[in-house]
Amino acid sequence: MKRGMGLALGLLALLGLAWQPAPAQAQSKDDIVIGMLLAMSGQGISYGKWMSQGALLAADEINHAGGIAGHKIRIEIGDHKSGDAKAGASEMLRLVNVYHTPAVLTSFSAPTLAAQAIAVERNVVLINGGGWSPKLIDKKYL
Repeated sequence: MKRGMGLALGLLALLGLAWQPAPAQAQSKDDIVIGMLLAMSGQGISYGKWMSQGALLAADEINHAGGIAGHKIRIEIGDHKSGDAKAGASEMLRLVNVYHTPAVLTSFSAPTLAAQAIAVERNVVLINGGGWSPKLIDKKYL
C-alpha cells in the first residue's frame, strides 16, 4: 500500500509541476501542494487515518530524497466527516481557495461527487481513492 500511495503522490506531484496555477493563485514558495479529501472524523475515520498517514509518510520519503525536481511535496487534508457531501464541498473549497491545490485525492462517493463540480469549475484534477458509485463514471476531471 505504501508503494501505491507513493506512486499516486508522485503522479499528483508531476501534475502539480506541469499545471501551475495563475499568478493570482500562486502556491507558497516552491512546494507542490496536494489535497486530500478524507474521512478524518465520524464512523469512517480509520480509512482517513490510514490514507493520510500513508500519504504523509510517502511525502516525507520523497522530500527527504530531494522532492520532485527539487520541489517539496506538501499534503493538505480536508475532512468530509465520513461521507457528508456538504462537508466535502466545503473542504474542497477550502483546499482550492486557501491552498490552491491543482489535484485532490478523494474518498467516499458523496463527497467526491460534491467536489467534482468544484473541480470542473476550478480546473482541479480529482483522483478517487475510495468511492464507488455509477454516478462517478465518465465525470470530467475525475
